[in-house]
Amino acid sequence: MGRTQLVAGHPVQATTQITVEVVGAARVASVAQQFGAGSRVLVEGHLELREATRSERLPLADGSGEVLVRVARRDLVLVLATIFNADPPLPAAEAQRQPAQVWWDAAS
Repeated sequence: MGRTQLVAGHPVQATTQITVEVVGAARVASVAQQFGAGSRVLVEGHLELREATRSERLPLADGSGEVLVRVARRDLVLVLATIFNADPPLPAAEAQRQPAQVWWDAAS
């Protein structure tokens, strides 16, 4: 997700990384195979704020070594429950070779 913000009167691009998690990980491979390059999809799900504490090695300011620190991290995760095909309808012959409109639903 990206946005532009003004800092001291200059536009600065800010980007936020959001992890995507598909409920029912065993089905992820089959869902991924059905998405072609440039496919458009609609998704149904929710955002979760996840918190974790990790140990990380950070370099010392003078470059003489590293220090091990515990860092608390907060990450947004987009949890998908359903994925829908949003591409326009295909011609009749091509449509016969395509999967159903709803590729995967957590309830199934």
